Amino acid sequence: MAVNRFHSLGDVNPGSYNWNVKVRIVRSWRGVSFSGEEFKGLNLLLLDDKNIRMHAFVPGNIIENHEDKFSEGNICKISNFSVKQYKPDEKFRSINSDKQIILTTYSKVEKIYPDDMLIPKNMFDFYDLCDLSDITNDNLYLTDVIGVIQRDLPLAKVMNRFNNIQSQVKFTIVDGRASVNVTFWDSIADEFVKAISNETGFPIIIIIASAKVTSWQGSKHSTSQVELSNVSATKFYLNYEDHTVWHLRQLLDTPLFSQYDFSAQIPEKVEVLSVDEIKKL
Repeated sequence: MAVNRFHSLGDVNPGSYNWNVKVRIVRSWRGVSFSGEEFKGLNLLLLDDKNIRMHAFVPGNIIENHEDKFSEGNICKISNFSVKQYKPDEKFRSINSDKQIILTTYSKVEKIYPDDMLIPKNMFDFYDLCDLSDITNDNLYLTDVIGVIQRDLPLAKVMNRFNNIQSQVKFTIVDGRASVNVTFWDSIADEFVKAISNETGFPIIIIIASAKVTSWQGSKHSTSQVELSNVSATKFYLNYEDHTVWHLRQLLDTPLFSQYDFSAQIPEKVEVLSVDEIKKL
């Protein structure tokens, strides 16, 4: 029996169409217009067994043939696709890469059973919070960050410049050396508020994948402040099962975090007692 030969994502290039890769679907998302309407095309973040990630785009006219295979976490064999080189002015790339995969009507997608676990379930390329000022408002590439949630504000509804009402939530993350403000908008803001209310491990460590790095200058600050926000490709993970989360949690009891107070993140415990238990108090 012939053995399938899979190419590494690091080897694919615009010079051929006869590529054959075995990848995990790490993330999927659709682009959104200013009015909030989703585009028909589907974006995928792929990861192979060499720990190489690549963005792939599935045009709307061929999604119907494969969409059921593109669930996050699936292992797929994808073959006969084209590779596009990014133009220098194409910003907000989900990862640090100069090329992307484009599926065509000739592309073949096959879900692989069972999951052999040779491909990690996820991978991140973290940027230290203290170094984010170096790439503020550049955004050629989106950024992965990790930090501990120090404080968060309630969900708000605000009107944007297009007179549309948007959900907004603000919070602060720290990594022991720096703190950064984060603002989530729209559906990801709603998802964050719901997710954080269901968490039981405190303080909460968050990974934000493919975040947009911006800056603002408030009335109380003489210098610009770094802020993270979301775009269509952004996804967050709370207390995620990853070695980076485990390592950061080990550092919480060290002097590195002694300046931070996380008590606001620990919910009050309400103890319910029966009448008999109250009488015994």
